[in-house]
Amino acid sequence: MANRNGIGWTAAVGSAIALMLGMILGQVIPAQAAPPTNSVVVTNTPLPVTGDVQVTGDVVVSGATDAVPVLPSAPFTDSVSLLDNDAGTVSIPQTQMGVTSMTVTNFDTIPHQVRVFRPLVSGTDCDPADIIGGAAPSFNVLVGARSTLHLPFPTAMVFSRIGAVTCLATQVMTAQTSAVEVVFNGLGD
Repeated sequence: MANRNGIGWTAAVGSAIALMLGMILGQVIPAQAAPPTNSVVVTNTPLPVTGDVQVTGDVVVSGATDAVPVLPSAPFTDSVSLLDNDAGTVSIPQTQMGVTSMTVTNFDTIPHQVRVFRPLVSGTDCDPADIIGGAAPSFNVLVGARSTLHLPFPTAMVFSRIGAVTCLATQVMTAQTSAVEVVFNGLGD
């Protein structure tokens, strides 16, 4: 049987007894704690969130969360001189290199196509003789005769480690009679 507030007689009597006992003993004894009903849902929040954020209780994350890549922090500059259509490589000891700019100088009297790629190597270093293939990122640039082409990458182009080494390779893809030089600037982690 329930009273007009929807509380059963047994629960109402139990609450009254607990209240009276608490008054006699000089203590407040809660009859029954109600479960928390507050919940917060945050959606479409622009990041980053700044300031102090306090969270009490359990936090449940559902759905996918995107990892934020860390920008490499050790600066590097390296160059490769390419002759006779051989490949040249640039390597750093870090696990990835983020190229922020590339400058290609063509000393030849004809235009050249220069390929830049992440090499697959058979050895433990970036020796051009050990290149057995290529992987992404990979792209080609055309450089005019006796000219210099500078390419800035506002968002660094990242070359990750393959096996024991982190390197990138360049190769002139057209017949050449003079040198082509490629200079890379960037950051390693």
